[in-house]
Amino acid sequence: MLKNKEAAKEATEKAGFPILIVDDDVELALNLHDILEEEGYSVTVARDGQSALEICAKMDFPLAFVDIKLPDIDGVALVEKLGGCCQSLEAILITGYASIDTAIAAVRQNKIIAYETKPLNFGFLLSFVRQVYERKRTEEVLRQSEARLRLVLDQIPCVLWTTDANLAIVSSLGAGLVGLGWEPGDFVGQTVEQFFKTKDPDFPPVLAHHRALQDMPSTYEVLIRGRIFFGYVEPLKEKGKIIGVVGIAIDITERKRAEEEHEALSRRLVQIQEDERRTIARELHDQIGQSLTALKILLNRMASPAGKAVLEEAQGLVSELMTQVRNMSLDLRPSMLDDLGLLPTLLWHFERYAAATQIQVNFRHSGLDRLFPGDVTTSAYRVVQEALTNVARHAKVKEVTVRAWADSETLSLNIEDSGAGFDSSTVNFGLCGGLNGMRERAILVKGQLSVQSAPGAGTRIMAEFPISKHSGGRKESGP
Repeated sequence: MLKNKEAAKEATEKAGFPILIVDDDVELALNLHDILEEEGYSVTVARDGQSALEICAKMDFPLAFVDIKLPDIDGVALVEKLGGCCQSLEAILITGYASIDTAIAAVRQNKIIAYETKPLNFGFLLSFVRQVYERKRTEEVLRQSEARLRLVLDQIPCVLWTTDANLAIVSSLGAGLVGLGWEPGDFVGQTVEQFFKTKDPDFPPVLAHHRALQDMPSTYEVLIRGRIFFGYVEPLKEKGKIIGVVGIAIDITERKRAEEEHEALSRRLVQIQEDERRTIARELHDQIGQSLTALKILLNRMASPAGKAVLEEAQGLVSELMTQVRNMSLDLRPSMLDDLGLLPTLLWHFERYAAATQIQVNFRHSGLDRLFPGDVTTSAYRVVQEALTNVARHAKVKEVTVRAWADSETLSLNIEDSGAGFDSSTVNFGLCGGLNGMRERAILVKGQLSVQSAPGAGTRIMAEFPISKHSGGRKESGP
């Protein structure tokens, strides 16, 4: 069944490979016509040059057999004219009057690919025609493939390029070029350093190209003419030898803008939450707390022998309510976080945590005796708070270790327990509110958070928060 399909496909393709025979020798032309048609090719015969030109004006022929001596024109001259009508035409020149001069003339005409003398060897010619057919078919497949690739590259906002071993640009194409106001080939001959206008070997795109020459594919992001591109480069190899670099860069500006807008909205949401917590905590302390205090004072004044027991019970309830309100206020937003900073607030929280959970906190720190940016302070505190809450809920331990240290650029946290643990490789952060909240807290201040855990082997949460003044933004590059 498969062979039948392949045979049918080949027959269809051969029928789409028309061959033109131009010869005033009727018998030879008909014999050649029949033999080629038997092989499945579509064949047209012309008796003179004028007829051939008229036929060729209406139909494209990839291959032609042309007699060198025709009634109205020389065969070599006819091939040249036919080539003007049929751009893809190639010709086999046939003659019964072979000479050195005609052979030289045939060789000089680049459309002529063979020179055969009569009587013709039909078996050889069929083999030769099949070779031409296979080559033409391969060329057409390649052409279509290249056309599809070019169509894709013309639709996607990307740039595709190659370099030589010296990182000189050899080729470039893609819709990304046009979007930047350039044309394919504008930078051919320039080195990567020249294109990016830098001599810094550590500039990410330049470094990535040098790494690719060392057989290490690399990625980078770069800002060019106000557009953000994600680049990927890898070694270009020929027979296993690295001869240059091939790269692709995709315009991710809109995606980045969407991410930044999402981050800005998330930061705003977190800020609103913290502001609301601060407001509620203050109101609990200043208004409800004061009201309860006043109520307790009034109850104390109302003491009498008859109602002493009832009053004592009421006073106890008020005291308990005051403690609960105070704890709620502190849980929502400890005021000392704003007034005293991260270190005193952590020490206070660890003391409360140990009293409430009977889990001791082994705290080691370095470089925390200073104030950090407000958003970093809040995020770091919330990460520690949530991590310790998870330890109390799930770890089943009596001790947890918290380490915090800071240098001029980064505040780092490490919260570790030796408890029950879980398989962190299967965790979906989006479905785990606590873990997801911690990670989002870190991301919103341009930090990062990771979790390592295994069943029975405890859990480690590591977070880093940038605290340096510089923004780490992208540098505009290129022409």
